[in-house]
Amino acid sequence: MNSKLSSFYEKIISYGLPIASFMVSISFYLKTYDSCQIKITMFHIFATIIIITWIMKILEQGRIPAGRYTLLIILPALVFLCSGIVSHVFFSPFKATSFEELTRRILFIGTFLVIYFEYSDFLKAKRLLLWMILAGMLSVFYGYIQHFGMDPFIWKNAFGNRIFSTFGNPNFYSAYLVLIAPIVLASIELSDLKETKKAVIAMSGITALGIFYCFTQFAHKSTYDKLGSIGAFLYSFFIGNNLVAFILLTLAGIAFLFYLKIKKKIPLLAFYFVLTNIMLTRSKASYVGVAAGVCAFAIFASFFISPVDRKTRNRFLIIFITVIMVFTSGGVAYLLSKRMNSLRFRVFTWLSTKQMIDKHPVRGLGIGTFKITYPKVRKEEIFHIEGKHNTETDHPENEHIEIWYDEGIIGYSIFVWLILLLFTVSVRKLRWDVDRSKPQHRILVGIMAGVVGMLMHNTMCVNMRFVSSGYAFWIA
Repeated sequence: MNSKLSSFYEKIISYGLPIASFMVSISFYLKTYDSCQIKITMFHIFATIIIITWIMKILEQGRIPAGRYTLLIILPALVFLCSGIVSHVFFSPFKATSFEELTRRILFIGTFLVIYFEYSDFLKAKRLLLWMILAGMLSVFYGYIQHFGMDPFIWKNAFGNRIFSTFGNPNFYSAYLVLIAPIVLASIELSDLKETKKAVIAMSGITALGIFYCFTQFAHKSTYDKLGSIGAFLYSFFIGNNLVAFILLTLAGIAFLFYLKIKKKIPLLAFYFVLTNIMLTRSKASYVGVAAGVCAFAIFASFFISPVDRKTRNRFLIIFITVIMVFTSGGVAYLLSKRMNSLRFRVFTWLSTKQMIDKHPVRGLGIGTFKITYPKVRKEEIFHIEGKHNTETDHPENEHIEIWYDEGIIGYSIFVWLILLLFTVSVRKLRWDVDRSKPQHRILVGIMAGVVGMLMHNTMCVNMRFVSSGYAFWIA
């Protein structure tokens, strides 16, 4: 074995994947029809190079490093890959269209395998997550530029008052933030009960400030008019001078953190910025996703990190999850009152998709063929919702339903098998190691919660199909 060559391959993998995740997240090019096509191009180039380099490293070493859970985790991942290949070869009537989706499946699973075998080292994993968070925070900064009306690029206001940052789409942008939000929280010290209590109070306070600011932006002028002269002042302050209002509320949040004497203020502030950006996308699915992610983080952290007794833990979780559900329901209901057609569109699309699934519920209709077959069963209500009949719907706005459509209940069961195994192994690791103060524990809890949030988000969206957020999901 050539040790120098093997070391060279390892460096490419160790530094290439963080850079790839960073570049795919922040890149866009506005002189083409699709401003984010460059993300797809970069993803294919980077992922192919990294996977091939990993294979060459294995060939050079002459072995695949195996751990305790290697076969248990790798088997469902490989079976899920084979499910896509079988679906393409034997069941897809549209090979060219199907191959496009199969290519993404190959690169996603290949990246997952690279992560499993090459990023078991904590420092490598930490470096990768830091690059992902850095990309997220740069996107958040650009999101604020869009929100405050200072976007210098030609695509400004492409989605009206919804921000989309470097991702070119509010749903894809919010999906990425839903994934990293719990990972950001994982930087907070939670193994000390006193610090945990202060962190919960601090997070609740700055979250309330963020929600308050966002809803001042959502409220219609008629709402302010009902308050008379006070409403006129508030409208002038929060809408006419929204940048000043945001800065003042942020400074109030920072002062609150200092008042509580929080040791790690930056993660809480980063979460505040991420949360406000998620809300400013006005994506209802992302509200549900981040709520699920934060609740999952609270559950995992209280069970495996924070040293609280059972009674206190259960009481805290009941109150915390109830409050989150109430606020999330209120936010979603408010946005639905403004844009009910988005829900109606999804419901009618799901009904049509179910109609197609019923033809081959076990083996599916072929990976990546939805956009070809869907027009045949599209309901006429969609035409009324969109005001035209020649629109294109590429996906059914639900990742779980689309996997079922593509590969049948067999393919979807394999996907669920993979996810459940990953969570089972992660929980076992957290249970067996009694040292709750390890940063590895917090990061693992953050990743698990982020995945929960993204899976929930994808019950109403299909951002996992797109490289900007799908790549991040398979990396995490």
